[in-house]
Amino acid sequence: MNNKLFIWIFVLLFLCLSVKATDYTHTYNFSDYINNTAYYGSYSTLDLWAIGNNASVGQYSNMTFIDNISANSSSSNSNYEPYWRFNFTINKNISTINKIDVNFLGYKTPTATESGTCYIYNFSASNWIATSYLSTSNSWINTSYTSNLSSLINNTKFVVACVGYDFDNNEGIFVDYVEVKINYTITNNSGCEYHNPDCNLNETCVNNTCVFNGSSQTINSTQTIFIILIISVILLILSLIFMMPILSILSGVMFIFVGGFINSPFGFVINLFFILLAIICFTFSIMMYMD
Repeated sequence: MNNKLFIWIFVLLFLCLSVKATDYTHTYNFSDYINNTAYYGSYSTLDLWAIGNNASVGQYSNMTFIDNISANSSSSNSNYEPYWRFNFTINKNISTINKIDVNFLGYKTPTATESGTCYIYNFSASNWIATSYLSTSNSWINTSYTSNLSSLINNTKFVVACVGYDFDNNEGIFVDYVEVKINYTITNNSGCEYHNPDCNLNETCVNNTCVFNGSSQTINSTQTIFIILIISVILLILSLIFMMPILSILSGVMFIFVGGFINSPFGFVINLFFILLAIICFTFSIMMYMD
């Protein structure tokens, strides 16, 4: 009876571990200025949604590294309002996001006595939320958000802005670095969201799978996974030949491992298939103990 109880506990434990939640962090910055964009301008009447000028490659580079080299948006006339607007594409399911961190490093012209302020946009309320005032020296502005996150992301868009109010001619907003960092939870234990949130440089995460750009799907550590799969099958066969339940249990555990590490457009189906194989192995082991 104790052996049977042990086996059932073992089975339930591995089934629970086969679907688990894991937290990940993804950082969005201007190393990718195709999906994340920055616009700047200077107007007598502030409009943070004005089209403005798309940052140049050099300006994007200046905002990508923490190196005291900044991209500048200057006032084009007296009492004008220079601004930067940063549009980030958040390609995570909003329901999986736990926290959003906005980290800005920059400053306003040291001689500027007027106010410089940074904001994030609330799409639900259709208004800008002030986060902090700009310093006259290169300084961090760090803000975090853990509630009403769906109000801050519209589809995939998250928007940050910094503006100088009534700046004198040539006074401006200087940006050294800016990023949006997303903390999110994945409960499916297969695919790139779980094992490799960012994929390789030549890959894209599509439907929770790392795929080569313009090519076919990839499988993490293909040779290793194939060897483990073969061992799993051999252990299962040996367990049935020699009636050794421990071998059947090991086979089931390895099937779960294999299913969790295969990346495929059909990741969930494959994962489920290997879980079913594991259940069969565990059932065999229980039947052997009962005999």
